[in-house]
Amino acid sequence: MQILTLSQKCARYIEVFLIGGDGACAVSVVMAGKGRSGRGGVCRSGGTRSRAAELFSTKKTCPQERLRVLSYRATLDVPIATVRTISGWLTAHRRAYDIRPHQRACTTWGQAVLVLRWLKEGTDVRTLARDAGVSQATGYRYLHEALRWSPNDPPRSPTSWTGSAGTAKPFVCLDGTLVRTDRVAARTQASNHLWYSGRHRAFGGNVQVLTDHTGFPVWTAPVEPGSTHDITAARTHALPALYRAASLGLPTLADKGYTAAGIGIKVPARTRTPTPTPDGATS
Repeated sequence: MQILTLSQKCARYIEVFLIGGDGACAVSVVMAGKGRSGRGGVCRSGGTRSRAAELFSTKKTCPQERLRVLSYRATLDVPIATVRTISGWLTAHRRAYDIRPHQRACTTWGQAVLVLRWLKEGTDVRTLARDAGVSQATGYRYLHEALRWSPNDPPRSPTSWTGSAGTAKPFVCLDGTLVRTDRVAARTQASNHLWYSGRHRAFGGNVQVLTDHTGFPVWTAPVEPGSTHDITAARTHALPALYRAASLGLPTLADKGYTAAGIGIKVPARTRTPTPTPDGATS
């Protein structure tokens, strides 16, 4: 990479070129003083150029000085149904609380994508705002608005959902996830880190998630410290309601971490060749 620094005669602009071997060119223009600048400057091809306005010209007299921007496609690992759902929630929120919802700088779809990229990949807000075509302050406001607002006050207990969906859904799924956080100083009585998960080897909070048979989240439990086991957090928040759902014919599928959770909680067999039961015996 070759670096050329050009200074104008009256020191109003300092122009820095980063010219690669393939001819790609990036230009940075910094105000360095006041006053009217004269002509001058150096071109890679050896000619004389005018000032910073010509750097962005499309003329081919000095093609390596033109600013070239690379654009590419990106894929977000989120179901399209999730984006549609969040966009619908934001649309209802804008219609209910905005005086002029049509004058927003970004659509609800763009705001939903902004929030999902931040939650999924932790993308910098400046990058999210640039891609959404809004200012950085508006990007922060859109992000906080979507995180604070939730539609129709989602249930605090899975009872309200499993009780009504027991006859319509074949099963539900229960699993725990670690929401990573910064280092937390709180400790247990044994002087161990309370919010440190030995399984994930990171600090965070344990959140139990209940999904329908398609994998769509329908309920999340209050956060527990990262050192809490999945079975312990589930017994505190989810299992009492799931026992009742199992009695209504709605089983719950879980991983081996929920072994011996109780009636209606189906976990994989620990052995490769489980002993067949009379109901599942084959000839």
